[in-house]
Amino acid sequence: MTNLYRAALVGLGNIGWKFGADASGSSLSHAAAIRKNSHTKLVAGCSPDSDDRNAFEQEYGLPTYVDFKEMLDEVGPQLVSVCSPTANHFFQTCVCMERGIPMVWLEKPAAENSAELRKLLELQRHVNGDSQISVNYHRRYVDSYFQMQIALKEERMGAVRFAEIRYSRGLLTNGSHMLDMIFFMFGETGYELLWVERGSDSNNPSFTLRLENGCLVTVNGCALPYHNIDFSVTCDGGRISILHNDMTPKVEVSVEHEHYPGYYRLKDEGKSFLGRGGSAFSFDRALTDLIESYEAGRLPASSLVTSLPGQELVEKVLYEAAL
Repeated sequence: MTNLYRAALVGLGNIGWKFGADASGSSLSHAAAIRKNSHTKLVAGCSPDSDDRNAFEQEYGLPTYVDFKEMLDEVGPQLVSVCSPTANHFFQTCVCMERGIPMVWLEKPAAENSAELRKLLELQRHVNGDSQISVNYHRRYVDSYFQMQIALKEERMGAVRFAEIRYSRGLLTNGSHMLDMIFFMFGETGYELLWVERGSDSNNPSFTLRLENGCLVTVNGCALPYHNIDFSVTCDGGRISILHNDMTPKVEVSVEHEHYPGYYRLKDEGKSFLGRGGSAFSFDRALTDLIESYEAGRLPASSLVTSLPGQELVEKVLYEAAL
């Protein structure tokens, strides 16, 4: 990468800039990643909220706008981070593509529904791919998830038997990350939706599906005041897990039971090839991947294409849960 790209934010909330970065320097927001990257320069922000605009101006000394199109006209960004409410994603992304903005870093979910997402894909094809779009399912750039994907592909723990997922605080908001991880981990998008919980919590439904490779996936949702995001895969030789909202990677192996010779149990050996855990530098890697994919003419690891299966599954589950 040799170019310097002008970048602008649409939506000036937590994920846009307020989360900042952690003590290690790992970016936790779009603005922090943009300011840290040597190939991007943050030049403006946009929000209808006057308090957010004032706080952003005080923090960065950059101009802000109420009107999205006016910002594009005046500052001419080559990269736009769309961090606005989901209801605005479709319109704002369409405007970016129609104006030939080279790169769009789009917060998840990419759109309110799969119909809008398919329209974005069609528009992207219509403009000949002039706009490269990355959807910020940032766990695709987290070390532990990447190492889990490799281990499953190589059958390091033997054949996969089933996966268990737990989430809270909304299927569309937080559970969608885990659905994206299903397709990322197993490298396929075919499945049969076997069961969906009805008549309970329609925002956090539990459900079961079977992937084309035969793997059974159970997803358990619950309305909780905290983030409960866990991903576990059980294999013939043990279990691989990423628990506690990415913070605790765990590898358990099958060992002979101490009290029952000839029988086996799972044991946590206290060490993991998944690494230390956490989502360090995932935003930074996502931005770098977007820039590199634009310059190389390839899709980023998280794109409109890869986000479509998860969006469609969310809709199917929420529809069944509401019946």
